[in-house]
Amino acid sequence: MFKSVEFKEETTLHIFTECIYAKAVWSLSGLPLITHGFNSFAQWLDFQFKNLEKGSCCLLLMLCWKLWTARNDKVWNGSLPSPSTLVEGSRRYLANWTNIVREDTATSIAKNSSVHKWDKPSSGFYKLNTDVAVSTLNRSMGFGWVLRNDTGQFVAAECIPGKGVFTPKEAEAMAIREALSWIKREGITHLQIESDALEIIQSLKQNDEDSSCDLILLDIKDLLRSIHHVAISYVSRTANVVAHSLAREACSMSVRQEWISVPPSFIVNELYSDLN
Repeated sequence: MFKSVEFKEETTLHIFTECIYAKAVWSLSGLPLITHGFNSFAQWLDFQFKNLEKGSCCLLLMLCWKLWTARNDKVWNGSLPSPSTLVEGSRRYLANWTNIVREDTATSIAKNSSVHKWDKPSSGFYKLNTDVAVSTLNRSMGFGWVLRNDTGQFVAAECIPGKGVFTPKEAEAMAIREALSWIKREGITHLQIESDALEIIQSLKQNDEDSSCDLILLDIKDLLRSIHHVAISYVSRTANVVAHSLAREACSMSVRQEWISVPPSFIVNELYSDLN
């Protein structure tokens, strides 16, 4: 485990370029960076953008994001990945994200549309969509999920309010776990699951370890193993609007609410739109 013992002024320039941990990350990244002689992080970033090729700029941004995530994980959970783990994970995530963007683009061109819409599941299957919304003002979260059959007919949905604010990855994982717990209790099989949480889907498919939410991911994997004929995949936000509306509504609720057969009025228009 990499440990830092520095106690310097907490500036963005220090966080991203001057601390021991950041220096180790940039050294392992292989990027030809100039890291000294800058008065601000914005100046440092602007200089790198002007001197790096497009692919290197993408990796630079990914590493900055992962550095910030790792720092938050250290503050809130006391864990910090090694610099080499962070760099390798960033490269893998960037490659996967690039592939998904390419696939989404190809699909959009094939359909002559830049907007992805919800699709009915395969014959004999149900489709479960999940999402999470966060209210930083009220320090609360909302989980939402919706279940539809192979004709697109509404089957069930739930709004689940939550206290506190977790990392986006933890919150998205919790939303999937809550939905699958209901699915298991109801004994539903032949299930296609969709979420717009790219990083969670990647972690589940690649068996990635993530100290910030590895226990939640293990719960999800156990639930998936208990369901016959199940698949989980990433979907764009535009194909996940009903689940997002449920999650957003859950943020303003004090108790969870469940609907069976008859949907709540605030998602009726979106359910109809998904079918047309």
